[in-house]
Amino acid sequence: MKIKNLYLEENPDGLQKKFFFLASYELAWRGGEATNCLIKHFKYETDNNGKRTGRIEYNPIFSKTAQGGNHRLEDSKWLTTNKADLHMCPVRVLTLLLSKRTPNITCERLFLTVNPYWKKSSSSAWYKNTPIGRNEINKWTRCAAEEIGIDTKRVKITNHSTRSTVVSHLVKAGISEHQLIKITGHKNATSLKPYLKVDQEHHKKIVDHMQGRTATQNAIVTSGTFSSEGARLESEETANKIVYNNCTFQVTSCNNVNF
Repeated sequence: MKIKNLYLEENPDGLQKKFFFLASYELAWRGGEATNCLIKHFKYETDNNGKRTGRIEYNPIFSKTAQGGNHRLEDSKWLTTNKADLHMCPVRVLTLLLSKRTPNITCERLFLTVNPYWKKSSSSAWYKNTPIGRNEINKWTRCAAEEIGIDTKRVKITNHSTRSTVVSHLVKAGISEHQLIKITGHKNATSLKPYLKVDQEHHKKIVDHMQGRTATQNAIVTSGTFSSEGARLESEETANKIVYNNCTFQVTSCNNVNF
């Protein structure tokens, strides 16, 4: 099941969650980063004529303070236009989300409480002038996993799980530690170590490649990428595997999974 079908942008709850999942991956958000995210953390890039380029710069340093769990980034991150699939374009989805903020909304938090009367009329506001609570946002990834059939009592899944997946994909794509630090916002290589543990199957593939032979058995179990060009959400419980975002994860523990 694709995210575009799991969370529809035609309703306020679906629109927020759709952008949350796009941003969580493309910006490698920390577990609590969505809760503390402010609209001023995003800045549309413009050319010399003041025309938008199709990119949005993201950096908590745009705010006057970096409190409440936000971390200043030495290098900005970017949301870019997905020309291949505009339905899954993070720039378009964020722009739509911001357009739903009525003039009476003064709250700077990006994710707001849904107005229960948003369906009453076409002029009804989608959101209230209050942020969504931390506990509610912290359940979003786990709830999405449950909706696609993943047993979250057996497999621990949190909002931070998406960040772990991002780092895992980048490492296996050959991105250097220096580049990873810039992309993820980690302070140094030491803080990346928990993400850089190479699983046995991936290690075997590396050895096979170095020795000049093609591995035909025990293929790498984690593959593919999640991007706004075709995010998928589905589950496969056989053989202790979970398929998420077009990626297959081998469950090695009943309490945790590299998500």
